[in-house]
Amino acid sequence: MINTTFIRAIRDNLFDFVAPEHCAICNKHIKPNTAQFKMLCNACLNSIPYAPPPNIIRNRLYEHFSEEMVSIDGATSLLSLKENTQYLQAIHKFKYEGLSQLAYEYGKLLGRRMQIDGMTKYEYIIPVPIHKVKYRERGYNQSYYIALGLNGFVSGDMSDDFVRRNQYTKTQTALSKEQRKHNVRNIYEINKKFDPYGSRILLVDDVLTTGSTINSLAASLKSAGAESCDCATVAIA
Repeated sequence: MINTTFIRAIRDNLFDFVAPEHCAICNKHIKPNTAQFKMLCNACLNSIPYAPPPNIIRNRLYEHFSEEMVSIDGATSLLSLKENTQYLQAIHKFKYEGLSQLAYEYGKLLGRRMQIDGMTKYEYIIPVPIHKVKYRERGYNQSYYIALGLNGFVSGDMSDDFVRRNQYTKTQTALSKEQRKHNVRNIYEINKKFDPYGSRILLVDDVLTTGSTINSLAASLKSAGAESCDCATVAIA
């Protein structure tokens, strides 16, 4: 009789030899079945530089917008990138190098954080869309995989078809606060088949910097009748 456990162990060890997994943060080898995730080792999971509580994150929006211009009702994030270059590099990996598995794993961690924050019930979950040109360049939308990961912990109908980005804009990284606001003005179009009226919506993105992008999306959804818009990001910068 064939011992399936023994065969599975041989298979896993062979795969690990041929294509070993490495932590996206510290780059150390992750031995099979020794870590919670494929691309994040236990040591780095235990050293996450957690972001501050939701009220502090949302209050940061007022540093960049007047009170009447803030369309985000609640905000949470998993980690803080300030002085944590290794975690920033990991985000660049899933954003620009196509590591969708890493985006998904970060999404699961973000979902656990949202359970702690009590942000778990929504009608809809919307990954912040990227323009089709950027989609072709990257091959995927990282926010979609983040949302896919957290959807196991946060309820809501999740889709990337609810809203589309109808303008190609410059990357926000090198822009000033005022340039960021102008760069994302009126760039979203809501699917005519999607009716957000009266619903609680969660917006999901990778990094919250000034909040210009995600606040613009929230404003568009509220103009269409959404009751509230919260946001969840992997990190705050």
